[in-house]
Amino acid sequence: MKTNIPQTEYDALCDFYYALDGNNWTENFGWLKDTDVNNWYGITVENYHVVKINLSTNNLSGDIPHSIAALKNLRSIALSRNDIHSIPSTISNLTTLARLYLSNIGMKTIPNEITRISSMETLVLSNNALYNFPEDISALKSLSVLDLRYNRFSHIPDVLCNIRSLQSLRMSHNEIKTVSAKIEKLTNLKTLDLSCNKIEKLPKSFCNLFNLENFDLSKNLLTELPENICYLENLTSLNVSDNNITSLPNGICDLLNIVKLNLSKNSLSHLPDDFGYFSD
Repeated sequence: MKTNIPQTEYDALCDFYYALDGNNWTENFGWLKDTDVNNWYGITVENYHVVKINLSTNNLSGDIPHSIAALKNLRSIALSRNDIHSIPSTISNLTTLARLYLSNIGMKTIPNEITRISSMETLVLSNNALYNFPEDISALKSLSVLDLRYNRFSHIPDVLCNIRSLQSLRMSHNEIKTVSAKIEKLTNLKTLDLSCNKIEKLPKSFCNLFNLENFDLSKNLLTELPENICYLENLTSLNVSDNNITSLPNGICDLLNIVKLNLSKNSLSHLPDDFGYFSD
Protein backbone atom coordinates (compact mmCIF):
# COMPACT_ATOMS: atom_id res chain seq x y z
CA MET A 1 0.00 0.00 0.00
CA LYS A 2 1.30 3.46 -0.89
CA THR A 3 0.96 5.77 2.11
CA ASN A 4 2.05 9.23 3.22
CA ILE A 5 5.04 7.89 5.22
CA PRO A 6 8.23 6.07 4.14
CA GLN A 7 7.84 2.39 3.35
CA THR A 8 10.18 1.43 6.19
CA GLU A 9 7.93 3.21 8.70
CA TYR A 10 4.80 1.66 7.20
CA ASP A 11 6.36 -1.80 7.46
CA ALA A 12 7.33 -1.12 11.09
CA LEU A 13 3.75 -0.17 11.97
CA CYS A 14 2.46 -3.32 10.26
CA ASP A 15 4.89 -5.40 12.34
CA PHE A 16 3.69 -3.56 15.44
CA TYR A 17 0.06 -4.27 14.61
CA TYR A 18 0.52 -8.00 14.11
CA ALA A 19 3.01 -8.50 16.98
CA LEU A 20 0.59 -6.91 19.44
CA ASP A 21 -2.56 -8.66 18.21
CA GLY A 22 -4.01 -5.67 16.40
CA ASN A 23 -7.13 -7.50 15.24
CA ASN A 24 -8.25 -7.71 18.87
CA TRP A 25 -7.48 -4.15 19.93
CA THR A 26 -10.29 -2.19 21.50
CA GLU A 27 -9.86 0.36 18.71
CA ASN A 28 -7.92 -0.17 15.47
CA PHE A 29 -9.71 2.28 13.17
CA GLY A 30 -7.81 2.93 9.95
CA TRP A 31 -4.94 0.54 10.60
CA LEU A 32 -3.61 -1.16 7.46
CA LYS A 33 -6.53 0.26 5.44
CA ASP A 34 -6.33 4.05 5.21
CA THR A 35 -3.51 5.40 3.02
CA ASP A 36 -3.27 8.45 5.28
CA VAL A 37 -1.51 6.98 8.30
CA ASN A 38 -2.43 10.06 10.31
CA ASN A 39 -5.96 8.62 10.31
CA TRP A 40 -4.83 5.41 11.99
CA TYR A 41 -6.08 5.30 15.57
CA GLY A 42 -3.36 6.42 18.01
CA ILE A 43 -0.85 7.51 15.36
CA THR A 44 0.35 11.05 14.74
CA VAL A 45 2.22 11.97 11.55
CA GLU A 46 4.14 15.20 11.01
CA ASN A 47 6.17 16.10 7.91
CA TYR A 48 5.58 12.61 6.49
CA HIS A 49 7.00 10.78 9.52
CA VAL A 50 5.43 9.01 12.50
CA VAL A 51 6.15 11.11 15.59
CA LYS A 52 3.72 9.74 18.18
CA ILE A 53 2.09 6.45 19.18
CA ASN A 54 -0.68 6.61 21.78
CA LEU A 55 -2.38 3.26 22.28
CA SER A 56 -2.84 3.18 26.04
CA THR A 57 -5.73 1.09 27.39
CA ASN A 58 -6.32 -0.55 24.03
CA ASN A 59 -5.98 -4.30 24.70
CA LEU A 60 -2.53 -4.67 23.14
CA SER A 61 -0.92 -8.02 23.89
CA GLY A 62 2.51 -9.30 22.90
CA ASP A 63 6.10 -8.22 22.35
CA ILE A 64 7.04 -4.87 20.86
CA PRO A 65 8.86 -5.84 17.64
CA HIS A 66 12.50 -4.93 16.99
CA SER A 67 11.46 -3.09 13.85
CA ILE A 68 10.11 -0.21 15.96
CA ALA A 69 13.61 1.21 15.52
CA ALA A 70 12.61 2.15 11.96
CA LEU A 71 10.34 4.86 13.40
CA LYS A 72 13.33 7.15 13.78
CA ASN A 73 11.31 10.33 14.31
CA LEU A 74 9.22 9.09 17.23
CA ARG A 75 9.00 11.63 20.05
CA SER A 76 6.36 9.97 22.22
CA ILE A 77 5.19 6.41 22.93
CA ALA A 78 2.24 5.73 25.24
CA LEU A 79 1.33 2.08 25.79
CA SER A 80 0.12 2.10 29.39
CA ARG A 81 -2.46 -0.37 30.70
CA ASN A 82 -1.80 -3.06 28.11
CA ASP A 83 -0.24 -6.53 28.19
CA ILE A 84 3.24 -5.72 26.91
CA HIS A 85 5.47 -8.77 27.32
CA SER A 86 8.86 -7.30 26.40
CA ILE A 87 10.66 -4.22 25.12
CA PRO A 88 13.23 -4.77 22.34
CA SER A 89 16.85 -3.67 22.63
CA THR A 90 16.40 -1.65 19.44
CA ILE A 91 14.27 0.92 21.29
CA SER A 92 17.55 2.55 22.26
CA ASN A 93 17.95 3.53 18.59
CA LEU A 94 15.03 5.98 18.86
CA THR A 95 17.29 8.97 19.35
CA THR A 96 14.46 11.56 19.29
CA LEU A 97 12.20 9.80 21.80
CA ALA A 98 11.41 12.26 24.60
CA ARG A 99 8.35 10.75 26.33
CA LEU A 100 7.70 7.11 27.22
CA TYR A 101 4.57 5.98 29.09
CA LEU A 102 4.56 2.33 30.21
CA SER A 103 2.35 2.33 33.31
CA ASN A 104 0.52 -0.79 34.41
CA ILE A 105 2.01 -3.27 31.95
CA GLY A 106 3.32 -5.79 34.51
CA MET A 107 6.95 -4.66 34.19
CA LYS A 108 9.25 -6.12 36.86
CA THR A 109 12.58 -4.57 35.84
CA ILE A 110 13.54 -1.39 34.02
CA PRO A 111 15.16 -2.58 30.78
CA ASN A 112 18.71 -1.33 30.25
CA GLU A 113 17.68 -0.38 26.73
CA ILE A 114 15.54 2.44 28.11
CA THR A 115 18.53 3.94 29.90
CA ARG A 116 20.32 4.37 26.56
CA ILE A 117 17.74 6.80 25.17
CA SER A 118 19.65 9.99 25.86
CA SER A 119 16.83 12.19 24.52
CA MET A 120 14.35 10.96 27.16
CA GLU A 121 12.67 13.77 29.09
CA THR A 122 9.60 12.08 30.61
CA LEU A 123 9.54 8.46 31.80
CA VAL A 124 6.35 7.12 33.38
CA LEU A 125 6.56 3.57 34.77
CA SER A 126 3.96 3.71 37.53
CA ASN A 127 1.73 0.82 38.61
CA ASN A 128 4.18 -1.93 37.83
CA ALA A 129 6.19 -4.36 39.99
CA LEU A 130 9.55 -2.59 39.82
CA TYR A 131 11.91 -2.94 42.77
CA ASN A 132 15.40 -2.04 41.50
CA PHE A 133 17.18 0.46 39.27
CA PRO A 134 19.63 -0.38 36.50
CA GLU A 135 23.08 1.06 37.16
CA ASP A 136 22.95 2.95 33.88
CA ILE A 137 19.84 4.96 34.72
CA SER A 138 22.01 7.98 35.42
CA ALA A 139 22.82 8.05 31.69
CA LEU A 140 19.42 9.71 31.13
CA LYS A 141 20.98 13.16 31.15
CA SER A 142 17.88 14.92 29.78
CA LEU A 143 15.31 13.28 32.06
CA SER A 144 13.19 15.86 33.89
CA VAL A 145 10.08 13.83 34.89
CA LEU A 146 10.25 10.37 36.45
CA ASP A 147 7.07 8.71 37.70
CA LEU A 148 7.53 5.47 39.66
CA ARG A 149 4.39 5.51 41.80
CA TYR A 150 2.78 2.21 42.87
CA ASN A 151 5.82 -0.06 42.57
CA ARG A 152 7.92 -2.06 45.06
CA PHE A 153 11.00 0.06 45.67
CA SER A 154 12.40 -0.22 49.20
CA HIS A 155 14.82 2.71 49.01
CA ILE A 156 16.04 5.62 46.92
CA PRO A 157 19.56 4.56 45.89
CA ASP A 158 22.64 6.63 45.07
CA VAL A 159 22.38 5.84 41.36
CA LEU A 160 19.03 7.62 41.07
CA CYS A 161 20.52 10.69 42.68
CA ASN A 162 22.89 11.06 39.74
CA ILE A 163 20.10 12.14 37.36
CA ARG A 164 20.74 15.81 38.03
CA SER A 165 18.32 17.00 35.34
CA LEU A 166 15.30 15.71 37.31
CA GLN A 167 12.64 18.29 38.09
CA SER A 168 9.83 15.95 39.15
CA LEU A 169 10.22 12.65 41.01
CA ARG A 170 7.11 10.74 42.08
CA MET A 171 7.57 7.57 44.12
CA SER A 172 4.46 7.41 46.27
CA HIS A 173 2.88 4.05 47.18
CA ASN A 174 6.10 2.06 47.30
CA GLU A 175 7.85 0.40 50.25
CA ILE A 176 10.59 2.98 50.73
CA LYS A 177 12.29 2.94 54.13
CA THR A 178 15.52 4.80 53.43
CA VAL A 179 16.57 7.70 51.25
CA SER A 180 20.15 8.20 50.11
CA ALA A 181 21.88 11.26 51.57
CA LYS A 182 23.08 11.91 48.03
CA ILE A 183 19.60 13.07 47.10
CA GLU A 184 21.02 16.56 47.59
CA LYS A 185 22.54 16.18 44.11
CA LEU A 186 19.07 16.62 42.59
CA THR A 187 19.38 20.38 42.75
CA ASN A 188 16.90 20.97 39.91
CA LEU A 189 14.11 19.08 41.66
CA LYS A 190 10.88 21.07 42.00
CA THR A 191 8.38 18.32 42.83
CA LEU A 192 9.06 15.36 45.13
CA ASP A 193 6.30 12.94 46.10
CA LEU A 194 7.27 10.23 48.59
CA SER A 195 3.86 9.81 50.18
CA CYS A 196 2.50 6.42 51.28
CA ASN A 197 5.83 4.79 52.11
CA LYS A 198 7.63 3.65 55.28
CA ILE A 199 10.15 6.46 55.75
CA GLU A 200 11.10 7.04 59.40
CA LYS A 201 13.75 9.72 59.00
CA LEU A 202 15.00 12.14 56.38
CA PRO A 203 18.70 12.75 55.78
CA LYS A 204 19.76 16.31 56.61
CA SER A 205 20.97 16.66 53.04
CA PHE A 206 17.31 16.84 51.97
CA CYS A 207 17.39 20.48 52.91
CA ASN A 208 19.91 21.23 50.17
CA LEU A 209 17.18 20.81 47.54
CA PHE A 210 16.96 24.57 47.26
CA ASN A 211 14.65 24.60 44.22
CA LEU A 212 12.06 22.28 45.72
CA GLU A 213 8.54 23.73 45.51
CA ASN A 214 6.18 20.80 46.17
CA PHE A 215 7.05 18.18 48.77
CA ASP A 216 4.68 15.38 49.82
CA LEU A 217 5.67 13.07 52.68
CA SER A 218 2.19 12.17 53.89
CA LYS A 219 1.43 8.69 55.20
CA ASN A 220 4.94 7.72 56.29
CA LEU A 221 6.48 6.93 59.71
CA LEU A 222 8.25 10.22 60.38
CA THR A 223 8.65 11.38 63.98
CA GLU A 224 10.43 14.63 63.19
CA LEU A 225 11.49 17.01 60.43
CA PRO A 226 15.07 18.28 59.96
CA GLU A 227 15.78 21.56 61.79
CA ASN A 228 17.38 23.02 58.66
CA ILE A 229 14.16 22.60 56.67
CA CYS A 230 14.24 26.40 56.51
CA TYR A 231 16.78 26.06 53.68
CA LEU A 232 13.95 24.98 51.38
CA GLU A 233 13.14 28.62 50.77
CA ASN A 234 11.25 28.02 47.50
CA LEU A 235 8.84 25.53 49.05
CA THR A 236 5.21 26.45 48.41
CA SER A 237 3.50 23.17 49.36
CA LEU A 238 4.47 20.79 52.18
CA ASN A 239 2.35 17.80 53.17
CA VAL A 240 3.50 15.74 56.16
CA SER A 241 0.07 14.60 57.27
CA ASP A 242 -0.57 11.15 58.69
CA ASN A 243 2.86 10.59 60.27
CA ASN A 244 4.05 10.30 63.90
CA ILE A 245 5.51 13.79 64.22
CA THR A 246 5.43 15.06 67.82
CA SER A 247 7.01 18.50 67.38
CA LEU A 248 8.06 20.90 64.62
CA PRO A 249 11.47 22.52 64.15
CA ASN A 250 11.60 26.27 64.60
CA GLY A 251 12.96 26.51 61.07
CA ILE A 252 9.57 25.68 59.61
CA CYS A 253 8.47 29.22 60.44
CA ASP A 254 11.08 30.58 58.03
CA LEU A 255 9.42 28.99 55.00
CA LEU A 256 8.02 32.30 53.85
CA ASN A 257 6.68 31.07 50.49
CA ILE A 258 4.51 28.30 51.90
CA VAL A 259 0.95 28.42 50.54
CA LYS A 260 -0.19 24.92 51.52
CA LEU A 261 0.94 23.24 54.74
CA ASN A 262 -0.72 20.03 55.90
CA LEU A 263 0.18 18.77 59.38
CA SER A 264 -2.99 16.82 60.10
CA LYS A 265 -3.08 13.36 61.67
CA ASN A 266 0.15 13.67 63.64
CA SER A 267 0.89 13.69 67.39
CA LEU A 268 1.90 17.32 67.76
CA SER A 269 2.03 18.40 71.40
CA HIS A 270 3.13 21.98 70.76
CA LEU A 271 4.00 24.39 67.95
CA PRO A 272 6.96 26.75 67.54
CA ASP A 273 6.47 30.20 69.08
CA ASP A 274 6.50 31.92 65.69
CA PHE A 275 4.05 29.51 64.12
CA GLY A 276 1.29 32.09 64.19
CA TYR A 277 2.80 33.56 61.02
CA PHE A 278 1.04 30.90 58.98
CA SER A 279 -2.37 32.08 60.08
CA ASP A 280 -1.76 35.68 58.96
